[in-house]
Amino acid sequence: MSIGDAVTSVKLPFPADGGIAGQLIRDFPWEDSPLGPADRWPHSLKTYLHILLHTPQPMCLVWGTDRITFCNDACMDITGNKTAGQPAHIVWNAYREQLHSLLETPPEQQIPFTARALLSLTQQYEQYFTFTATPVPGEQGTTAGMLCTLIDITAEILSERQLETLDALSAASFSSSALDGLYTSFMEALHKNQFDFPFAFYYAVEKNGNLTGYTAAALSEAMFPRTAALQDTSLQWAVKEALEKNDIVITTQLQQKCGWLPAGVWPQPPDAAFIVPVAAAGTGKTYGVLITGMHPWQRPDGRFQRFLRLVAGRIGAGISGMKNYEESERWPASIHNEEEHFRHLLHGLPAAIYTCDKDGRVMLYNEAAVKLWGREPVSGKDMWCGSLRLYAPDGVTIMPPEASPMAIAIKTSHAVRGAEIIVERPDGSRRNVQPYPDPILDAQGQVTGAVNMLIDITDLKVAEEQLVRLASIVTYSDDAIISKTLEGFITSWNPAAERLFGYTSEEMIGQHITKLIPSDRLDEEPAIMERLKAGENVDHFETRRITKDGQMLDISLTISPLKNAAGRIIGASKIARDITEQRKLFNALQESEARYMQVAMEMEAIVNQRTRELTEANYSLEKSNRELEQFAFVTSHDLQEPLRKIHTFAGLLCDSEEDKLSEVSKIYVEKMMLSAKRMSQLIHDLLNFSRLNRMEDVFRPTNLNALLEEVLSDFEITIAQKGAVIEVGELPVIDAIPLQMNQLLYNLLGNALKFTACDRTPHISISARPLGAEDFIAYPELDTSGNYVEIQVKDNGIGFNQMYEDKIFQIFQRLNTRSAYEGTGIGLALCNKIALNHKGCIRGIGQPEEGATFLVVLPV
Repeated sequence: MSIGDAVTSVKLPFPADGGIAGQLIRDFPWEDSPLGPADRWPHSLKTYLHILLHTPQPMCLVWGTDRITFCNDACMDITGNKTAGQPAHIVWNAYREQLHSLLETPPEQQIPFTARALLSLTQQYEQYFTFTATPVPGEQGTTAGMLCTLIDITAEILSERQLETLDALSAASFSSSALDGLYTSFMEALHKNQFDFPFAFYYAVEKNGNLTGYTAAALSEAMFPRTAALQDTSLQWAVKEALEKNDIVITTQLQQKCGWLPAGVWPQPPDAAFIVPVAAAGTGKTYGVLITGMHPWQRPDGRFQRFLRLVAGRIGAGISGMKNYEESERWPASIHNEEEHFRHLLHGLPAAIYTCDKDGRVMLYNEAAVKLWGREPVSGKDMWCGSLRLYAPDGVTIMPPEASPMAIAIKTSHAVRGAEIIVERPDGSRRNVQPYPDPILDAQGQVTGAVNMLIDITDLKVAEEQLVRLASIVTYSDDAIISKTLEGFITSWNPAAERLFGYTSEEMIGQHITKLIPSDRLDEEPAIMERLKAGENVDHFETRRITKDGQMLDISLTISPLKNAAGRIIGASKIARDITEQRKLFNALQESEARYMQVAMEMEAIVNQRTRELTEANYSLEKSNRELEQFAFVTSHDLQEPLRKIHTFAGLLCDSEEDKLSEVSKIYVEKMMLSAKRMSQLIHDLLNFSRLNRMEDVFRPTNLNALLEEVLSDFEITIAQKGAVIEVGELPVIDAIPLQMNQLLYNLLGNALKFTACDRTPHISISARPLGAEDFIAYPELDTSGNYVEIQVKDNGIGFNQMYEDKIFQIFQRLNTRSAYEGTGIGLALCNKIALNHKGCIRGIGQPEEGATFLVVLPV
């Protein structure tokens, strides 16, 4: 069996992937190494190797007392060592001094450490990285190795040293009072940064067109003549071309052309150089060219060329200031003084700077200071500061100018540091400022004034406040909030994370996030990190994690990339929420839903059966209703005919035989006629009641005012006989069945006229009003989303006891004897059915001997 087969047979985490590193591990004869055969490796080693080989971040694992080192592909690119099974002192030999702890300390005594700014030249360009090592436990729980992560900080290192160079050039602008000394100061400033400037040489273009050279390095005069003509074709450097293009020119093959050149800090000298034109800011007037070597690992991209242009800009600004100062030598003596030198220099600086004399009068200031103050002070008049008003850091206490940091520096002859003030502008806006006042001393050590640089920290203060608020949110959040590096090492751990997972922040910060991940879910982390590096958020990712006591939790993760000020992704923030209980509820819900679906299917079968039965029943009912309606019509017609004959012949009998009939016979005949009349009215009302549900009746806009006029006309004689007073308000137009509305109004008005009191004039009022939201309480059967109108018919008749309200709307129910009041007991039942047919309702309100009010609510 081969070594590769052996590795595969025990299901190691690198069977057929892991890139070049995975292949090297599979091919290495481990049985001859201190680690022994691969099939006997501990589970912890396999787990760390799985993490190592499946992350794109440079990582290595140093294992055991022999410090056998495993590197992934990204790490081997940095070390340049593409082998397996070697000890750490060979793999990391070039960094022995920085990684002394890793290479010399016994494993059981290892502690986490970080080594910063290690330089790698194994790639085409210079690369810097931070080396972070964390002890990892073996099977027995003791330290068995070190898991190391390499973080690329090239951009950070380059930016730091380039900023230092730009600051040094700014300082050099004040270091000399003559151009020759200024040129030399600039070259000395560049000579301090031999990373970016293995050599630097400046050619100043004189008025006569000749070139004068300056340098701080030992450069051959044969290659760098100190004087030359601009038109000299023997000059190796493309000075004329750079000046004509006013752009950077790159010269190559220097070793062939020039021979030896300084290498700076690099193991090999430059073979190319940048020729950078130096000009006055704004005017474009050229002053000369800067020639600087490009080391073999330099990336000559747009970023570095922008840096070179900044360097040329600083040099050009310094030369402009100096030339203006030298020009002032020819001005009248009254204005030729040291202040003019500072004035020209100050205006070229981006920071807010101003000066005061020994009495505190503001003398000089630049445009940046005017912009910060929001006003231009009067030179020689404004005292201590050019702002409208100063405040203490609390923003409330006004700071007198004579108590300002500038005043303190002049009065005490000492520089002031660490102070903070608030500047108020004329428009009311404020800026937080850190002042840096320094006293100016004469040759005798006496204070002659002070210079103050003002740093606007407003944006920084806002950012700090946001950080404080964010920290408070993180601390008091109920969700676990964890941040980590791109390599997966935990950098923050809030109290909620302690409660959720059981680990304290001291236990987890510096640990790898995989400490919380079950072995069967280790592949989730690389996939998540790939998405984060692409700038994506991971929202509501449901997974499982392990607590300190081994409990398995269902959690929901929301993960966002963390970016630095430059917008580069440097890590990730995780919000973890325990959804174990939700998961249980969800599972229970799923089971319940499954049971419900089963019941629903059974119910659906029952409903289908009942539907078929109801359909058949409805058909039978409809047929029965049609037959019943036909029967009612025929019956009413057939019954009405004999009743009319009874009434007619009884009347004829009474008229023709009146003299022959006894008084008793006359009473009997009258009773017979009255009974026939009542029976006819009853049949008429029953027929109307049975016809209320006819489907062919059509709803249409119905003017209730017009219908009421017709009803009043029908009762004209009765109203006159009883002397009734009728008050009618404005009634609405509604969607209704006109005939049924006529019946409704007819019965309500007829009732009011029928049940009048003997001792008072009948008074009946009919009105309407829209139903308000508060009125629905009294009408719970109505749809509250609809619009309704309430029609009121009120009388002062005999009234009724309120306890009988429900009874009066039932068919054939009467509260009075037939002898006292005529009627069939169907009228109000008819009204109730009409209201229901229109999706409305009816109410009756009565008080014996005081009257009754009927309220009909109908949709508009």
